[in-house]
Amino acid sequence: MTEKYIMRENSILDGMLHEQELDEISLKDGILTLGFNIFLSKEEYGDSDFAKKYYEYKKCYIKCKIENEEYCEVYLKSSLNKKFKGIIQYLSLADFVDIANKEITKRAEKGLHPWEYLYTYVSPNINSAKIELCLYNMKYKRVDYSMCTLELETQEIEYIWE
Repeated sequence: MTEKYIMRENSILDGMLHEQELDEISLKDGILTLGFNIFLSKEEYGDSDFAKKYYEYKKCYIKCKIENEEYCEVYLKSSLNKKFKGIIQYLSLADFVDIANKEITKRAEKGLHPWEYLYTYVSPNINSAKIELCLYNMKYKRVDYSMCTLELETQEIEYIWE
């Protein structure tokens, strides 16, 4: 038997969210919410039909209803060193939300580059989603981390464009 997976038919509704700035994160009543400021330049994206759909929006929220927080994890990843080795730091989802809120506030106060959304991977058959963020050198326990993966057990993800 041959089954064909057609990439464009498995649509993740994150639209033009790539490289947009994370400005808030919360975990309340089993729902993880990531809020992003949206800045889309018509000069950069032109007149494409795909981009036109998103020009009017200034905010996007990703909301994930967490099925079982014990099976969720977050891992911070450092850049590779000269020996091609990196460091990975595992965190609980709740711990990450606390750390992230402090870091987002600190970055805003100091005018540092905010974190950015990269992409979402999904595996619907096992209720799994991975959301990747670019951290821009977040220092945690004396290590600079540049990437973050949120691995979530969820059956649904909402992308709310405002």
